[in-house]
Amino acid sequence: MNTQNISFFDKVLAKLKKPFNLKIFGIKGGYNDFNKRCLVYMKTEPFYRKLNSHSNVWEIKELVRILNSKGFIVDIIDREVNNYTPKDIYDLFIGYGSGNSGKHFYKYANLLKNAKKILYATGPEPNTSNKLVKERYDNFNKRTKSSAPYMRTVDVDFNKFASVSDYVFCIGEENGFSFKSYARHNIKTLSILPSTITSLDHKNLSSTIKDRKHFLCFAGSGLICKGVDIMVEAFKEMPEYNLHICGPEEKAFNDFYKNVILLCPNINYYGFVDVTGSNYKDLCNKCSYTIFHSAAEGCATSVLNNMRSGLVPIINYEAGVDIKNFGFLIDNNKNRIKAVKNIVKKVSKITDQEYVNKRSLTLEASMNFTRKGHSKSLNDALNIVLNG
Repeated sequence: MNTQNISFFDKVLAKLKKPFNLKIFGIKGGYNDFNKRCLVYMKTEPFYRKLNSHSNVWEIKELVRILNSKGFIVDIIDREVNNYTPKDIYDLFIGYGSGNSGKHFYKYANLLKNAKKILYATGPEPNTSNKLVKERYDNFNKRTKSSAPYMRTVDVDFNKFASVSDYVFCIGEENGFSFKSYARHNIKTLSILPSTITSLDHKNLSSTIKDRKHFLCFAGSGLICKGVDIMVEAFKEMPEYNLHICGPEEKAFNDFYKNVILLCPNINYYGFVDVTGSNYKDLCNKCSYTIFHSAAEGCATSVLNNMRSGLVPIINYEAGVDIKNFGFLIDNNKNRIKAVKNIVKKVSKITDQEYVNKRSLTLEASMNFTRKGHSKSLNDALNIVLNG
């Protein structure tokens, strides 16, 4: 669904519904044979309002559908609820636990003595992630003489969360950066592949050989921890290469780089761009590569969506996507700006045939990150838990 199709009336109606839908009990999904009960601690919005096309909206509903199909009646507690005490009546508990949205994971898990507990991790292990994110902001502040506040840090005691968890469901590829970050806790960790936006049909995108001097940096909130500042620093020194930036504004980034970007005709900042819209399609038809140098990701869905749209990935290891033989890895050295400049110059010089081969392999790899792929990995992981 295109976000533009969500009317003002829909938003008002959702606001009125919200207080009555923060706790939803007894979801059966049309199934009849139930002998177990599961408590899900995520967000309830997908069940009472129209939402945009973010993949986790569908993923939550798919989780509930699969649980129903396995004989579970499902109760859902929204992440915003602060005063709930669940009864110890559950066979299974699945909840957010790797970010601030999962702040009550320990409380709920500790009360459910009879349930198997699954920590649903949408990002890397928080202690690891916090260290890497803070280091990016510290470097930015030192380089720019700014005082940017940390964004996207996690304020939970994850060691406590881990102490009451039987399993970790990690969004990301097995043995990738995020997956490996949980090894320190010695909990059985299972890979869940993220899904991408269904409307990203690469067949509708241009198949012509494009100018390999155009790069798309498609970031989420927290432009500094997503490495966008590094991209600007690199491309401002390479006027012959073009950088196209998408992502919500971050004040500290804008305060320092607004004029820099205005003075660099090869750097364009578009703000938030809807991946289902025409602006996104135009950028994908213009650019040959998606480039991303994030501090820490579970599995960068922005990169996966760009891959699904036919862009060859250029990423660092911490972006969480295994680029195998189809992408390019940014060297992990202390001089990140130099590393970006080196890889940009390298990829711009490959032959047309090399690029066509990389693009074909990228599109093939991106098909692992579909709704079908997500459902299979989630179903397989749940089977391991239930049969264990």
